[in-house]
Amino acid sequence: MTLAVKGILLKGASFMRHLFILLVLTCSMFLYSHPVQAGPIEEIEAAVLKNDFVSAYKLTKPLAEQGNAAAQNTLCSMLSNGWGVEKNQNEAVKWCRKAAEQGHILAQTNLGSMCAHGQGVPQDFEEAAKWYRKAADQGSLMAQTLLGSMYAEGQGVPKNISEATKWWRKAAELGESAAQVHFHDEEQALLVAAEQGNPHAQSKLGLMYLKGQGTHKDFGKAMKWFRPAADKGIADAQCNIGIIYLNGLGIERNYVEAIKWLNKAAEQGHVLAQYLLAAQYFTGTAGQANYVLTYKWSDIACSLNGANPRGLAWLRHSAIQKMTPEQLAQAKQMVQEWKPKAEQ
Repeated sequence: MTLAVKGILLKGASFMRHLFILLVLTCSMFLYSHPVQAGPIEEIEAAVLKNDFVSAYKLTKPLAEQGNAAAQNTLCSMLSNGWGVEKNQNEAVKWCRKAAEQGHILAQTNLGSMCAHGQGVPQDFEEAAKWYRKAADQGSLMAQTLLGSMYAEGQGVPKNISEATKWWRKAAELGESAAQVHFHDEEQALLVAAEQGNPHAQSKLGLMYLKGQGTHKDFGKAMKWFRPAADKGIADAQCNIGIIYLNGLGIERNYVEAIKWLNKAAEQGHVLAQYLLAAQYFTGTAGQANYVLTYKWSDIACSLNGANPRGLAWLRHSAIQKMTPEQLAQAKQMVQEWKPKAEQ
C-alpha cells in the first residue's frame, strides 16, 4: 500500500505521478532553506515532470545522504512506490525516519502512516500515533485528521471522542476536507439522536450551529435545539440560551430572559453561567444592580475554579466595596447555603 491516507484510495499511475510532483515541489521549499545550490532542485523537478524518475532518484539520493530532511522524505516516497528505483519498503522507512527525526512534518506524517499500515515495519498503532502527534503539533492538517481518527477508534491511544473531535476541528477549521467529513457525519448522527429526543445530542447540535463547527452558523437552528435540551435540564443548553439572549444572536436582545436561563444553569454549578450572571447583576443590565447576588455568584464560581479567575475576583471585590456590612453578611450566608441543584 502506498503512503495514502487511511480510508482514501489513490488510484492510477497518473494520479500518483501528480502526487509525487506535489511532494517534490513541496520539498523544494524546504530544500531551498538549506545550504545547497538551486541547480539540483530544478533538475529533480524537471526530471519528474518528464516522468524520468530514474534521474530524479539519482539526483535526490545524494542530497538525502548529505542529511537534507526534505530530500530524505522524497527518497522515502520514491522507494515506497518504486519511482525510479526498485520498491523497497524497509529502505523507505529508514529514510523516512531520518527525515522525521529531524522534525520534517511530511516525513512525520508519512512515518505515522507506515507504522499504522505495517508498511516496511511491523504494524504499531502507538508508534503511528506518536508520529502523527508530532506532525499535528506542527500544524499538519492531515496528521491532525488521522490522529483524530485514531482517538475515535482507540488505535494506539485510549478511545476518546472528545480528543478526536478536538483534532478534527483543528483541521476542519483550516479547510482539511477529510476532517470536515467527520463533522458532517457527526452532525447527521447528532441530528438523528436529537430528533429522537436525546437532550445531550440536542445540546451538542445546538452548539455546532451556534459556533459554526463543522457546519454553517445558524442561530435559529441553535436555539431550536438548545430549547428542548434546556427544558430537560441540560445546563450547557441553558447557559447558551442565556448567551443568545444576552447578545441578541438572531433574536431581539432580552436581558430578563438571559438572566432567567443563566440562573437555571448557574444553580446546577455551571461556572460560565455563574460568571456571566455575576457580571449582569453587577452592571444591572436587567434592571437595578444587585451586589449581593454579584458576590454570591462570583464567589461560588471562584470556589469551583471557574474561567477568568481575575474577572471573578474583580467582581467579588467590587461588590464588597458597594455593600453594607449587613449585605455582605447576607451574601456570605447565601454562598454558605448554596448547593448545586440537579437538572432543572
